[in-house]
Amino acid sequence: MGTDGTRTYISDLIQTGDSFSPHCLNLIAAGCGAGKSYFVARHLPKLFPAINPCDMLFVTSRSITVDQQAREYQGSVLKYDPEDKAMIKHWTQMCPVEPDMHPECMRLMTFDKLIDLITRHKHTDYSILEAARVIVIDECHALISDTFIRGIDSISTWMKMAMRLQDTLMIGLTATPNILRASEEWHGFPIQQVLDEPLTLYQADHLWIVDETELVSMLRDGTLRGKTIVMGDSRDKMARMSAEVPNSTVLISQHASGYTQQMERVRKTIVEHGVLPEDNDVLFATTTMREGVTLRPESGVRNVVTFLPDELHVSQFLGRCRFDVENLVVVYAKSAIGHSGEVPYIEAQRQNFVDFAFYKDNGWFSSIQHLVRDGLRDVRRYQWREGVQGFYDYIDSRWAVDDVDHVPESKFIRQENQPELIKQAALHGVFDEMRCARRYINVKRYVNQHPKLRMVDKRVRHKGERFRCDVIVRQPEPKEEATN
Repeated sequence: MGTDGTRTYISDLIQTGDSFSPHCLNLIAAGCGAGKSYFVARHLPKLFPAINPCDMLFVTSRSITVDQQAREYQGSVLKYDPEDKAMIKHWTQMCPVEPDMHPECMRLMTFDKLIDLITRHKHTDYSILEAARVIVIDECHALISDTFIRGIDSISTWMKMAMRLQDTLMIGLTATPNILRASEEWHGFPIQQVLDEPLTLYQADHLWIVDETELVSMLRDGTLRGKTIVMGDSRDKMARMSAEVPNSTVLISQHASGYTQQMERVRKTIVEHGVLPEDNDVLFATTTMREGVTLRPESGVRNVVTFLPDELHVSQFLGRCRFDVENLVVVYAKSAIGHSGEVPYIEAQRQNFVDFAFYKDNGWFSSIQHLVRDGLRDVRRYQWREGVQGFYDYIDSRWAVDDVDHVPESKFIRQENQPELIKQAALHGVFDEMRCARRYINVKRYVNQHPKLRMVDKRVRHKGERFRCDVIVRQPEPKEEATN
């Protein structure tokens, strides 16, 4: 924000080509909405008047981003055509630029198109893309995070080679630079920070920590007012949740199996207008919505929900809204924790979130604090029932039995179940009422204060295994004494 109250954008801060150097990744760290795409499409060519815009490549991670930016910056960028043999030959062999090549337009492409150029158009006598003078890697954190993209490693390998052998300017754009700094062993190239400080424009007023069941309740009972976008960790899960929430729909990758005409309608509305369809109050999406998509204030979106709790995904998905929103909701979902094959940085972030969800702050909140106005003490947790009576209702319906000698397996409270009881006690204010630490022993004490419930230690033999567990037993109503 400028001193006069106006917003500051990247184009305001970078005014000369001298800000960039060859033989390194020139990293521009800026939040979503800071004008990264505008800077590249409209401003960057002015900084290098001696370079034909067609020798500048703008590479991004999602096809929906390409479509949206090709529309928005028409005349400055042109969607790359893999069948444009003349352009490919020019980039590879440095043939002259012809007028019909649209030299006034920067080429816009997805990562997979760049991978194709790198791997398929090698030449023994020429360097790969030698005539491409400026390469802009949008969402460059994807070089580390998006291991599911086939051949993604070839981009990092080629970048290292080009940095050593050519004067090509490599520019990286991201709202989440920490993953690049923490993963040098993955990419292996030097980084130059172009801006002194990351540029952040938009925030959420409030941060919520909830689980999957609570999220559905929030979407159904009006806790989250206005429209909501949800980024999930599984297309199947998004479909199941959508079935439980009125006026909702699902959006997956355009190239994935199961992509429907209804999804195409939603996608087209977002690309062309930056809004959700009028009849769509909640959009459940996969990571196809993580980057590049722009939602405008008139979309009516007031809530952003993510099942992927690491800083990268939280920041990127919140950034789909080019405006401040009311609520950022981060969902605790076991399926999103501990993915095999994830980079160590993301794994550590997600485990930190698990700790935070159970009231242990070890740095997760500080990693996303710049995205929310509320402080640590203001973090909200959904209470699906009112107060401590709700906790007793939960205990009675979920765990209590009438006969301690006949306890079904589902009622055994073992060590792996204890975090659930701690969480529910916290959600319903039990620990606050007792003024005690959030520990399982204090849950036991609280349950035993109830006149009709007792938690007892029980030795159990089940399926050939002997173990100890806790069981909550309903106490019989006291019998009234007969009167003479």
